[in-house]
Amino acid sequence: MKTLIAAALVAASEAVFAGPGHDHSAERAAERQRTDVWKAFFPDAATARRAAVTLHGALLETDYERGWQVFELDAEGRALLLRNGYRLERATEFIARRDAFLAAIDAANAQRAAGSAEVGVNAIPGYSCYETVEETFAAAQQMAASRPGLATWIDAGDSWQKSTGSGGYDMGVLKLTNAAIAGPKPKLFVTSAIHAR
Repeated sequence: MKTLIAAALVAASEAVFAGPGHDHSAERAAERQRTDVWKAFFPDAATARRAAVTLHGALLETDYERGWQVFELDAEGRALLLRNGYRLERATEFIARRDAFLAAIDAANAQRAAGSAEVGVNAIPGYSCYETVEETFAAAQQMAASRPGLATWIDAGDSWQKSTGSGGYDMGVLKLTNAAIAGPKPKLFVTSAIHAR
């Protein structure tokens, strides 16, 4: 089963939008230069989970069923994984998917009229692996729509900014449970990707 990181990367890579006019071509060019990306085959799931925590800032994708993770690693990171029983190879497929996506953005921009907003991923410039609020909400809503017996998207109220009329967002909760199974179930609350605004 792929991790949420992989799902976030896929969701971000499928969303193209008209941006606010900032030219992100330099960021895309810099991203193409990042080739220290490695497919790391782990010796066991426990080691993989420890590596995901230790190297969380470098982790790009995980497939626990197939026994690999993708990391962006310097020499020190590679040495750490090798010491812990990993086998490493260049993540050529991941790099090719990334570069194809960046090329599609460049091609779309080349076709746009001069002076119009640039096309790009709707994310933090230079950190396309992070979804925006809109992308996160869309992914959660899609999950609830495609799996109504397992997922429910709930509007939990307004953010402080929205409640004061200064922008902001709704606050959403993605409830995951198997509705086909009756009775009380254990509960786990996870809060993530929260910013003060």
